[in-house]
Amino acid sequence: APAAVAVSPADLAARMRHDAAARPTEAAATPPVAEQTGDPRTRAEAAIWSELLGFPVDDPDADFFALGGHSLLATRMLSRLDDAFRVRLRLADLLDHPTAAGVARLLDRGARTSAPPPAPESGPEPGSGARDFPLTRVQHAYWVGGVGGYRHGGTACHFFLEHDCPDLDIDRYQRAWNRVVARHPMLRTVITPDGRNRVLDRVPDYRIRVHDLTRLDQDERDSRLAALRERLSHRPPRSDRWPLFDVTAARLPGGIVRLFTGVDVLVCDTASYLLVDREIRRFYTEPDAELPLPGVDFATSAAELESRRSGPGWERAATYWRARLDDLPGPPALARTSDETQAPRFSRRAERLAPRQWRRLREAAASRGLTPTSVLLAAYADTLAAWSGSDRFCVNLTLFDRPAVHPEVDRVVGDFTTLMLHESDRTGPPGAFADRARAAQRRLFADLDHRDFSALDVLAEQSARTGRLRHALVVFTSALGLPDVLGGGHDLDWVGTPVYGVSQTPQVWLDHQAFEQREALLLQWDAAETVLDPAAVDAAFARYVAAVRRLADDPAAWDDEPSSAGEVSLLLRDGPHPRPLFLIHPSGGDVLCYREAARLLTTDRPIVGLTDPELVGEQPPLDLAGLADRHLRAIRARQPHGPYALGGWSMGGTLAHEIAGRLHAAGEHVELLVMLDSNLPDRIRALPGDHEHTRDTEPVQRYFASLEAFLDIDLGTAHTDLAALPPTERVPEATRRLRESGLLGTGDTAAERVAVFTRHLRILGTHRAHRLDDPATTTLVIRATRPAPRNSGTGMGVDDVPGQRDLGWTPYLAAPPRLADCDAHHYGLLHGPALPRVVELIDTALRELPDHSGPSEHPGRASAP
Repeated sequence: APAAVAVSPADLAARMRHDAAARPTEAAATPPVAEQTGDPRTRAEAAIWSELLGFPVDDPDADFFALGGHSLLATRMLSRLDDAFRVRLRLADLLDHPTAAGVARLLDRGARTSAPPPAPESGPEPGSGARDFPLTRVQHAYWVGGVGGYRHGGTACHFFLEHDCPDLDIDRYQRAWNRVVARHPMLRTVITPDGRNRVLDRVPDYRIRVHDLTRLDQDERDSRLAALRERLSHRPPRSDRWPLFDVTAARLPGGIVRLFTGVDVLVCDTASYLLVDREIRRFYTEPDAELPLPGVDFATSAAELESRRSGPGWERAATYWRARLDDLPGPPALARTSDETQAPRFSRRAERLAPRQWRRLREAAASRGLTPTSVLLAAYADTLAAWSGSDRFCVNLTLFDRPAVHPEVDRVVGDFTTLMLHESDRTGPPGAFADRARAAQRRLFADLDHRDFSALDVLAEQSARTGRLRHALVVFTSALGLPDVLGGGHDLDWVGTPVYGVSQTPQVWLDHQAFEQREALLLQWDAAETVLDPAAVDAAFARYVAAVRRLADDPAAWDDEPSSAGEVSLLLRDGPHPRPLFLIHPSGGDVLCYREAARLLTTDRPIVGLTDPELVGEQPPLDLAGLADRHLRAIRARQPHGPYALGGWSMGGTLAHEIAGRLHAAGEHVELLVMLDSNLPDRIRALPGDHEHTRDTEPVQRYFASLEAFLDIDLGTAHTDLAALPPTERVPEATRRLRESGLLGTGDTAAERVAVFTRHLRILGTHRAHRLDDPATTTLVIRATRPAPRNSGTGMGVDDVPGQRDLGWTPYLAAPPRLADCDAHHYGLLHGPALPRVVELIDTALRELPDHSGPSEHPGRASAP
């Protein structure tokens, strides 16, 4: 069997031949494959195609992908061709020559390299062979990481599922589990203290622990269920004790059984669990059923995986990856909220694309010559780039690599996981999304051809070269093609309704997972909530899901150049309401200051942040009017018509006021304007110097002071400290301090951020407010009553209007503003004790708005059918 690649796509329904012109011209008309009875090679190739695709393939010009092929079937077909003809083809060859005739010509030319000797057709009998055998490299990494041997470790590699099961016969289900345990040695395996797999010949019958909660009141029952979830979902590492799985049940009223299932990936990966659960279902529904044992075991398979490291394929792969080692980037620079040395704790975000929407996405991908996994991978990379600000980074791809050691290896349970790095490069022109997905697909297929040199090998050699440990903390897993290599699909929810699920992995901060379940697409992110800010994860996941839905529903999402409006606007939190609340950046340009407020707001409106265009690579406007126009285009790209709700903190409120005036002049209505301690710009004093001068001590000083006050940290910004440095060293020193504090991505510099901040101070200093003439606009002005610890009264928009509750805005509004005070300083409004009051004031203002009929439609927001 070939590598069962978890990053492979689901079946493609159709594929247009739009890129045929770009491929080498196929030979002149060839008779149908079925008629080429004189050529044994051609007949054998046709038989392989027909067997794998499930129907006769008669047309030599038939496109493998258009016929329903995907990369799992592709790797399987190339392996079969290798066995049959001793000719090794690459996935990239099939991508360039996807027809039967094209593959036949490659076979005739003798292809790339000679294949190794064929794999043995049989292995040891199940249960025979060594009872003690080495861990695979990934097992070893999981094991060492689980016991805290690596940074970012200290947790088991474990997945957990909960189902509510009507009338489940627990005894019968337990017997089914024990029959499966008896069939698969890895379900009877522990890890020895010196790090080896040890299969236990005899284990006692596994007993499901049952909790009877039927007599408890609702509150007590909920409390007990929560306690069970807390204890069982995040299993501590204990791989030296059997079993490395856990099944617990809780009886609930109405004949419902809450089933808790946890499995350690050391002995059973995701693909293997599909096999386990499929067999449990068979033995539960047919207690007398008999199933043949696999003709090979995991020990033999693991030995085959290790033997690759001495073969020519590993040497070719090592050469391929070593040539890229020095230039291969690290993971995306996701901002951290805590010390990542503690054991991570994970939480899940999940969304579902309904069958019709999922089918539309597959068809749209196929029509552009793309696999669904490549599409999801590109959308994931787009989201990570926007979240982290990193232009180049690597994510870790999960592969379930079952070596061709025996025809029945696909029925073996174990951890066949291998890992492969995938580089995302956004440094060039962005291009259309379809182009980015094609680039991801080309890179993916080329890397898969060299997967024998794994991510663990790459990271180890990078660490040796640099003297610093390298990690791949962000993971992409797609199991869309697994049913094709496991003998058909399986419904994991046969036992009951899914209630909850989460996975945890040592040395991982974020794990993307894609599955197909009951013809729908399931998208899941498991994030280390002890490291990553939950609000930031929520916003990024919402952005990702919105992008995937739009690709399913809007053809323009594939082919248009990515509009700067789409880049400037960032979905901080999704919601069902048709009209978002737009929050505009303060001085400095980013919108991370709003992430906690976005999480706490109870409104059902989406929360959309508008960042400064320079931070997404645009040439920025040099006055506030131009910046307001730029944000106005972004707002109308998401919501073409009003009524609108917008606001912002500090400079963001000033921009919101200017944009509201422009919308009113265009015949639109702004129903709510929120100004969070936004001082009237007339009181702001312009900085001296031209717009290009970004290395003054003064702008750097003010920028650092703002960060210190907002984050309550010390960046060492004493005036004498930075001023004492030579001018050429000030910004590099500032960059170093910000990066050490986790405030800059790996590709960012302080010069870029200070340039944006300086430009903002200058345009605020030259701006004069205009009157908003819409008397129906509700304006909420929230004032911070305490003096700020930094920059107070210096003419940069902080405490520059003392003694005026309206902060100077009443003359510039057609209706008197609603005024509210908050016991905080300027930099403390959006976090800490003040934030709940700010959120309550905004929520109240939103609730009191009239209920407008006729919701607006705007790009990027699609509902599942």
